[in-house]
Amino acid sequence: MSRTLYSSSAWIIAAILLPLTQVATAAPHGTEHAIRRYVIVHGDSMTSGSWDDSDSTSTEELRRRFGDHFAWFREHGHEYVVTASAVLDELDRAMEPQKNVNRMQAGVNREQRRVNEMQSGVNAHQHDVNALQAEVNANRSGVDQERVNRKQADVNAEQAGVNAEQAKVNAMQEKVNEEQHRVSAEIERRVQEIFDSALQSGVARELR
Repeated sequence: MSRTLYSSSAWIIAAILLPLTQVATAAPHGTEHAIRRYVIVHGDSMTSGSWDDSDSTSTEELRRRFGDHFAWFREHGHEYVVTASAVLDELDRAMEPQKNVNRMQAGVNREQRRVNEMQSGVNAHQHDVNALQAEVNANRSGVDQERVNRKQADVNAEQAGVNAEQAKVNAMQEKVNEEQHRVSAEIERRVQEIFDSALQSGVARELR
């Protein structure tokens, strides 16, 4: 009697998350008019709030006008730019917690790649077992069901090991997600304070 091919092994498809460059845009608690549209440019890097490609001012245009270190934001329908080094330094410091989250995420990504490689090995072994099972089903001499069953048991044990490693990576990712949530709120609060101060002091110049 033919046996159904084993298929206990399956790819663990896991998205490898890249370091974040967009900060969550929820308004700080109790703030009715939070500045949600902003871009902070420093060299080749760009950190944004709820920047949208439909915004009237493009980042390319802003770079042409203000170089590679500036901040742009919108409040009450007006657009402002900040180029004062002291304010930009404050914004850079406000973003420091995000760098730590990015490092944490990079560590998770490395582990996920390792687990994916392990899964590739399991899948290759499962393919071999399936080929043997096909020979048994075809009643070919030299291959017996007991041998296939032993090999399948080995693959199942190998898969269990991969699943255990994946669970560890998932737990690591959960910690990164929790830290990202905390850091995003912290950054939004601090960026709001810096932009409010820039407006009050006149350092933030309205775009014309």
